[in-house]
Amino acid sequence: DGRKTTFFNRELSEEDKALLKDNKPKQVQTTEEIAEQERRLREGGASAWNQGGTFEEKTMTEWARKRLKELLVGTQVSVPVQDSDGDVLSDDITVTDLTDLDGDASITFTRGKRRHIFDFNFNASWKLDFDGKTITGSLFFPDVSGDVVQDDELVETELRWSNRDKAGPGNEDRIKSVLMDCSEKGLHGALNRAIHAFAAEFREMN
Repeated sequence: DGRKTTFFNRELSEEDKALLKDNKPKQVQTTEEIAEQERRLREGGASAWNQGGTFEEKTMTEWARKRLKELLVGTQVSVPVQDSDGDVLSDDITVTDLTDLDGDASITFTRGKRRHIFDFNFNASWKLDFDGKTITGSLFFPDVSGDVVQDDELVETELRWSNRDKAGPGNEDRIKSVLMDCSEKGLHGALNRAIHAFAAEFREMN
């Protein structure tokens, strides 16, 4: 058509114009804007470097194991037991340790959402001293996890004896009743509340 086309004076196509428009220099964030962005990321649970909100995980297992022991070990409930003279007295069942504590805990951050994940199982070892005898055993908690510890749901447990024969026929039933009682007067109930307290505290952490 008689027009000359060179690198310097060629007419731009519509596609070229769109590309040039997209490649215009963009304004650099101010110091204040960067600080505000980092603050929002920290509140959401991500590290300041993780501006893209990609997957990030913070291991909390050591803290969780320590905190579970702090909350559960030392728990006491009273139980009526009959001594060798036939008198019914009140003694305390005490949680002495968390044994076979297995599992892990972590806080993850992905796609702008923070999640608190924990999954443990353990034996809450207990003992009862009365009438010159020591009765021992444990309450085994097979599933202490974020999926189970919700609202006011009762965390399931299993009673395990070490030497029930020392309790005697009448006392065995009394001790078992208190151990498995889900109310505030029973050991199962007391430990259930402690587990829920652990979960609530963990879920508030960043």
